[in-house]
Amino acid sequence: MIRETDPADDNSFYVILKGAVKVIKQTVNLGKKDLLVIRAGDCFGEISFLIQSRRPSTVLAVKRSASVLAVEECFIFKINPEAVKSLDQSIQLKMYQQFAFTLAERLKYLTEDIMKPY
Repeated sequence: MIRETDPADDNSFYVILKGAVKVIKQTVNLGKKDLLVIRAGDCFGEISFLIQSRRPSTVLAVKRSASVLAVEECFIFKINPEAVKSLDQSIQLKMYQQFAFTLAERLKYLTEDIMKPY
């Protein structure tokens, strides 16, 4: 489990090769809220990866923005920033484009969820 209170000091992101994880957010009013389930082929940890990659190394690490818990047996591939920096720039660009697409999809999904009547 990755907890949202953990510092993202290594700012890696993760790709799910097999299985599924649940993304959970601790809220003041509702307690723990399940946000979504992420399955094989998708990633998580991209927010910390993106934020930390733009910060100077002297700035303290950001905390994870949510917790992630395996809901099935998982095989997860961890990718650190140094590995990404060593890739060809065209591959890096495709990764950042995929991050943008993933974040836009999740924002749309979560916005629709917030707007549902209770």
